Formats: sequence, structure tokens, C-alpha cells
Amino acid sequence: MRKKIIIIMTAIVLFGGFIAGYRNINQKYPARKVETAEKGESLEFLDGVKISANVVKWLSTEEQAAIYENSGIDTSKVNYDTKIIEVSVCLKNTTEEEKEVPITYLSLETTGVGTAISQELLMGNSEHYSSMVEKLEPGEEKVVTYPYEICSIWFHKKDWKNIEMRSFWMTFASYPEKTVLYL
Repeated sequence: MRKKIIIIMTAIVLFGGFIAGYRNINQKYPARKVETAEKGESLEFLDGVKISANVVKWLSTEEQAAIYENSGIDTSKVNYDTKIIEVSVCLKNTTEEEKEVPITYLSLETTGVGTAISQELLMGNSEHYSSMVEKLEPGEEKVVTYPYEICSIWFHKKDWKNIEMRSFWMTFASYPEKTVLYL
């Protein structure tokens, strides 16, 4: 009988400690707020710079081959499929001063997978794609395009077959506030 009481008391103390720890973590790190915008709507990207997603284009096999060739990437040694998505966004400087806008924060996500701008594709096709740091004059609005590479090994085979039908979005902040541009 005494063992049962000790076991029950230990379980109660452990459970109480778990609840106190859980509350403590949630107070230190509250749930993030999510700010969203649909395609064509704008969000604050950086201080005084607004961003909106405009055009999303899945490249054809021929266009993709040309992009890889210009980048000097030999895809014959790769044992998985890839697709390239070009995303065009509109940046608008709403301030009265020149702004340098680093685009490195801009990620493409879908459920369970996220990827950054493909540096290799960007550098090998600099005449086609925009810079990783855009300069905007006061009040200037500029549309810029970036490549994102999606790999088949990130998905189940059945999901890969319908990859172009999948919902994608862009993010540039995740905590304490997540910002999402739906495509």
C-alpha cells in the first residue's frame, strides 16, 4: 500500500512539473502571429519596402535545360528529377530614401518542404534573373524574378507527379511573426 502511495505521489509531482515547464516555455516563446497576403497583395518586407508576389512560372523541360546549361550544371549525373519555378515579386520603396533590399530572406515553401533561391542558377543566368541585393530609389517600384529549384527526392512519388498542382507560398520571416505571400 505504501509503495502505491509513493508511486502515485511521484506521478503527480512529475505531471505537475511537466505542466509547469510547459507553461514556462509557452510564456517565454508565445505562439507566432501569421501575417498573410494573397497573390497581388503586398506586405511590409523591410522597413519601408513593400513586397507582393506577381507571377509564378513552372519552366518547361527545354527552358529548364537551357537554364542548367547556362549555369554550367551537368544534370546527367543527377539521379533524381528537378523542376524550376520562377517567381516574380514586386518591390516598392515607400520611403524618401534609397534602399538596399537583400533578397536572401525570400524562401519558397510548401507543406513539409522549403527552399531558398538557387544561387547556382541565379549566378549562371544573371542576364535573366535579378540580383540578390536590389537597390530602390525613393518611391521606386521594381519587379524582380528569382529561380527556385524543387527536387523529386523531397516528395513521395505520387506527390511529385502532381507537384505543379501543389500550393506554394513565399516567406521571409518565421518568428515571432511569420509572413506568408501565397502564390
